[in-house]
Amino acid sequence: MINPIDIIATLEPWWMVPIALALLSLGIAIPIRAIMYQGNFIILRKRTWFVVIGPIVEEIFFRLFLLMFLIGTFGLIPGLLGSAILYMIYMGLVYGPPFTADGLVMGVLFSLAFFELGLPIVIMAHIIYSAVSSVW
Repeated sequence: MINPIDIIATLEPWWMVPIALALLSLGIAIPIRAIMYQGNFIILRKRTWFVVIGPIVEEIFFRLFLLMFLIGTFGLIPGLLGSAILYMIYMGLVYGPPFTADGLVMGVLFSLAFFELGLPIVIMAHIIYSAVSSVW
């Protein structure tokens, strides 16, 4: 089976990696969000927080602290799944129910990418993801 994270990790130049990771996440999450979206849910947010500051804070907390704690406590697979589920719940509570799909997809893909590519690449991918997602 082909691992998309391995393919993304081989991209050159390096700045294409977060763009590819963000687009992969968007390609999976947006159709799921569209199915869940019912048209009557209004999301109020400030774009600067949503696009720049939020992704930095979220990635540092969810990948660097929570993910590493869960993996150290419960092992690799339970830690990855636990982190993804907690991020999905967080996205649903903070940004609204349609974003639970985004939270699950990003929780899994960005956690895997964190180990393969490092935190700075995941933060850049999350910022790109949020910027594109904010205009969708």
